[in-house]
Amino acid sequence: MRILLCHIVIFTILIPTTISLLITFKSINCNASNLTINSNYSCKIRPIKRNVAALFVLVYVSRNTSNINVDILLTFRQKTSLYYRTLFNVSVNLCDFMSGKDNSIIMQFVKEILTKFGADNLFHPCPYLGEVNASNITLDKDNTLKIRSFKPPDGFYRVQGRFYGPKDSNMFTISVVVEASDKQEKNI
Repeated sequence: MRILLCHIVIFTILIPTTISLLITFKSINCNASNLTINSNYSCKIRPIKRNVAALFVLVYVSRNTSNINVDILLTFRQKTSLYYRTLFNVSVNLCDFMSGKDNSIIMQFVKEILTKFGADNLFHPCPYLGEVNASNITLDKDNTLKIRSFKPPDGFYRVQGRFYGPKDSNMFTISVVVEASDKQEKNI
């Protein structure tokens, strides 16, 4: 395992290549407590055209929140398997990250991906209060994601985020499942 991790680091840092992946949003699920998040929240996927969909997330924060933590879990399942495998599980203070105090590699990658998807309006310093809107989160017009890294395996990826604070153990939870495959395998 340690040797595989060293190879991933070496190939990611020393030999960066651009990989094109075909990404398809499969499902989204969210829920919230009534302590911090008003009951007016919604998460949905809306089809735009064949094999292209957009994510819409709307949350109304009813209390001033300045100390938000997030647990991010990324899991992977091959197309022929029934079980998800954990790729990483990380806890981050969201406010520290937004203010630049926390520069973890994983959160930088998450920020890069969300910015690429069009959700860059989510990144502002704490406190959060009022409407948090991530509308029309889509990929490039050709539905591909270009990353400078090793090629991840084809299959289903599930990203789960649990937002919480000192007075609310479950402000908001979101789970998004995407299917990733090599762009050359499918023609759109």
